[in-house]
Order: sequence, then C-alpha cells, then structure tokens
Amino acid sequence: LTHKMKPVPTKVERLHLSVYSQLNERYTLARATHQVSVFTRGILNMKTTLVGIVQLDPRQLLEDGIRKELVSRIAMALHQKLDFETGSLSDFEQRLRTLGDQLTGFRRSFEYIQDYIHMYGLKIWQEEFSRIIAYCVEQECNAFLKKKVYDWQSIYQSDAIPIPRFQPTDKQSVNFMGRLVRELLSQTDPHKTVYIECNQGWYNSQLREVVGIRTFDFLYRGVGVFGLCGVDRLICFMTVKNINTFIKTYRKDMDFKHSKLVAGLMDELKPTCSLPRNAQKIYSHATDRLGKVIKKLSSIVVAIGTAQLLRRQIANQLNFLCKLDSKLLSCSLAAVNDALIQDVRAHYLKPESKEYPMNPLLPEVSKYLDTAGFNNPLTKIYITSEPLDGLACVMFVFVITELSKLQWNKKISTLVKKNSRDGIDGGPLVVGVITILKQFHSNHTTKFIQYLAQFVNVSVSSDTSKSQKGGTLPPQAVSALLFLEQFCSFSKASRKIIDSLVPAYLLDRFSHD
Repeated sequence: LTHKMKPVPTKVERLHLSVYSQLNERYTLARATHQVSVFTRGILNMKTTLVGIVQLDPRQLLEDGIRKELVSRIAMALHQKLDFETGSLSDFEQRLRTLGDQLTGFRRSFEYIQDYIHMYGLKIWQEEFSRIIAYCVEQECNAFLKKKVYDWQSIYQSDAIPIPRFQPTDKQSVNFMGRLVRELLSQTDPHKTVYIECNQGWYNSQLREVVGIRTFDFLYRGVGVFGLCGVDRLICFMTVKNINTFIKTYRKDMDFKHSKLVAGLMDELKPTCSLPRNAQKIYSHATDRLGKVIKKLSSIVVAIGTAQLLRRQIANQLNFLCKLDSKLLSCSLAAVNDALIQDVRAHYLKPESKEYPMNPLLPEVSKYLDTAGFNNPLTKIYITSEPLDGLACVMFVFVITELSKLQWNKKISTLVKKNSRDGIDGGPLVVGVITILKQFHSNHTTKFIQYLAQFVNVSVSSDTSKSQKGGTLPPQAVSALLFLEQFCSFSKASRKIIDSLVPAYLLDRFSHD
C-alpha cells in the first residue's frame, strides 16, 4: 500500500475523484486498521494480573510486542538492502533509494496507526531506529578498540526487545554499517575519482559525478539523521586508526640514519627567510633518500584526507537539514556555541577572574553540535601523541615529492594526477597533510608553510632566465603556490601568512591558467 496509494491534494477536481478514490486499496487499509483496533482494544481491556510473582501489564506487553516486531523488520530491511555486491554506482544509489522508500513506508504506517493503538508511534520509531543504528556502529567499532564491547555488554541491546544479529556477508564488515561506510570509501577511491572542491563532490575521469550532494541526500533518505551520524562516527574511528598507522610507520622508518638526514636538511635550510646554496641539489637529495618512507606514507595521508572530506560533507548535510527542519534549534545551538567559545577565550585571557565553562556542559553541548553539523572535522584533534622529530621537514619533502605527480586542471580548478595509475588526488592530499599537522603543535604547521614558501622562492630564483623571457613562473613554483592556496582554503588559515613569506610580485604574476 505504501507505493500504491496516492497522496490526496488539498483541492481535487471532480473529474479526478475516481483516480484518487482507490476504493480497493482504501478498503484493504480500512480492514487492516479495523483488525489492529479490535486487537488493541482487547489487549487494553485486560487488567493487570500476576503470573506467580511476575506482574503483567497488558499495555506494556502490547508496546513491547510492537517494538520487537518493528526492530525485526527494520533490522532485516537494513541488512538486506545495504549489501553491495557489484560495487557499481547505480546499484549503490538504487539500494539507498529502495531502502528509503521501504523505511518511509514503515514510518508512515506507524504515524497512521498510532491513534488506534493509543501510543506515540513516531516516538517509538525514532527510539528503536536510533537504537539499531547505535548498536550496529558500536559493534562495528569493536574492530578499532582494544577493549571490546560485546553483545551482552551493550547498553543498546535488550533482552525483551533484542536487536537481531546477522551473519556477515564479507570479511571486513560485521554488519550493514560497515558495508555502507566501506562502499562509500570505495566509491571515492582516489584511483578512480578526483575531488572537486567547487562542486563538493567526487568525479570520475569523464567528469561525471560519482559521490556528491545527491549521494548524501540518498543516504539521508535511506538511513536518516541517525544513520548519517553513525557513518560519521565510524569514519572517525577509521581516521584515528589511519593516523596511528601514520605515526607508527613514521617512527619505524625514521631510524637513526633517516633522522640524521632530516636533521642535516633542517640545518641546511636555516633560516627559511633566506635562499640556501645549492638548494635544488639539497631538495633532490632529500627526496631520493626519503623516497621509500614517502611512498609508504602517501596512501595513508590520502586515505585520511578522503575520510575527512566525507566527514565534512556529512556535517554540511546535517547542518542543512537542521536549519531546514528546525530553525529554532539551529539558532539556539549557534548562540550557545558562540557564547561558550567566548567564555573559553575569556578564561585564557584572564584565568584569575574568568572561570572555565562547567565541565558537564561542554560534552552535552558537543553532542548536539555534532548531530546538528556545527563542527569542522578538519580542525579536530583526534589523538594525543609524543612529538615526532622533524615532522614539518618530512611533510615538506613529502609534499614536494607528491606535487611532481600532480598538475593543475583549470577546467575543474584543482590539482589532478598526471598518471591515472597513481592513487593520489589533490584535494585529499591537502586535507590529509592538514589533518596530520593538526595533531601536533602549531609550530609544525608554521614551519611547514615556511619550508614550502622557501621552496617557491628558490624555484623562482634558480629559474630567473626562463622567467625573464616568458614572464611565467616555473611549474614547481606554481604547483607549490597552488598547494599553499588550497592549504589556506581548507584549513581556514589567513592568506596573510603566505603574503608575509612570498614576495608580492610573485603572487601578482601567479595565475591559475
């Protein structure tokens, strides 16, 4: 009946009454409603009774039965629909659309019969749907935790209304949430797609949208706000794992030999405001010696960047929905957020007279802000770690090595890979570098920008003859300037940082063409 019955408009022309009447369908609906009403009336007319020492409440018994059946139906629909075997984009979107239609039918049915069963149908729907999503995310996150949360320990599992567990359909995922997130990451694989910031989406080699605003709208229709928050949380765990992998790889490969090389490189590049002698040979030597380390770190950094961009898209979708569906909540959260930030800043300016905001308040408000999309994943600090020696210098060498594999595409205004076989993309690369540097002291970020600006100045000064003839900057300088521009754009850093390090005439001659 969900797909057969047509919604009746406010005004209907007399000639079209027969079209909207749908007598057979409405008779089926009325008969089912009558059966539900009779059954509910019979249950509610029963009195509370004792079976031994156990007290039975008919109303609670009816509600538990309805919840149990609802959980079973929702869990089965999510398990069956969110199983992506083909890996094709059309199948991915079609399954999300089908799931959205099916769950919408369930929800509308509950809203329809809630008056006949004397219960808050929409409240029951939201409570049980959020419980299923939270439970599945919790079980999926066990793969990233040292201390597992087993089924019988979960606060979301219930003996009276159990959430069914299904056999995994692949080797990586435990349930449908893992399959959904991994399919999303597969569709945005840098080997197959390129991220275009101005369009807020991932595109294939033919510049056709693969994942974009439309995809996240399908996700919302399929799994709702709770599902979007669950996807965001699971991607967050994956990002933490990738950052830890980056740190372990860095510490393992940066042995005494490489550490000595990086220390020598930092000494040769001091001070960053000057141009070192034989700079090109220094850069070439560093990229050759650190080539193996950079190759291992490349895929990790790009994976972190892709995950961060997905989280940002989810936050944008949640924020849009919050402003659209609940304007008062959106404005209230924005006001509370601004007030708390001002209180925190005032405390650090005058810690003696201004107290820090109460501790219970910040975590509670943070939950609401994350759910409403008032967060920027690119500014998040995911882990705390011991300092990595020479991180800024190594990331600088990493960037100039990867920039040699990229080129500027003026049609889509982004850095794209030269070789289609390389698993690298400009946008995720920039965001990945920002995220790695954000986990450590801000001095690393400042030093990194200084190294890159020095590289631009060195490239221009060593190519003076060519610049005098053609009036254009060398390609490596242009790539570095483009990277710095995107770095400031994604990280919301001030452009004045670049202006203070790179001569103004270079920025004036710099062109995206």
